[in-house]
Amino acid sequence: MAVRRAIELARQAFELDEIVAFLSGKKDYAVPISRFVSASVPTDFEIIVQMGIFKYFNESNDEDIPKKYLTAIEQLLNGDCVDVWCAYMVCIQQVRFEIQRKSPFVIMSKELIHKVSSAIKQNKGALETCQLWQGYGRERGLLQDVERSNSVLSNKYGVSFL
Repeated sequence: MAVRRAIELARQAFELDEIVAFLSGKKDYAVPISRFVSASVPTDFEIIVQMGIFKYFNESNDEDIPKKYLTAIEQLLNGDCVDVWCAYMVCIQQVRFEIQRKSPFVIMSKELIHKVSSAIKQNKGALETCQLWQGYGRERGLLQDVERSNSVLSNKYGVSFL
């Protein structure tokens, strides 16, 4: 069900140029995370990337999708701390899928990693106090989630956004 919803929402988001909303689970673009996963997120980032964007790209053969996807990530990086966190969450999935060779295209670059890192640093104070989503109940809010997930990414894949 989530897979079908992800590809339908990806198609809609790209057709209506609402990719930022899709990547951040805003409007009606949220794809609920499995009830078996203990996480508080606005959308299932893994599913929207792999089963939404990648599947839509493979079905449509639209070569503009990676560029539009990258532009949407960059727009999120210029938003508030929650937008930056969403962009980061999307990027850690993208990195993982590129390294595992599960992505039909490559968008992660040193430049994008630097942009994500800079956005996190610029929003450090706001991320630290943000108690939304994975930041709820954590002493250092969303920043603590970023540090935890970045540590896993760094240890497992050798990539760090911090």
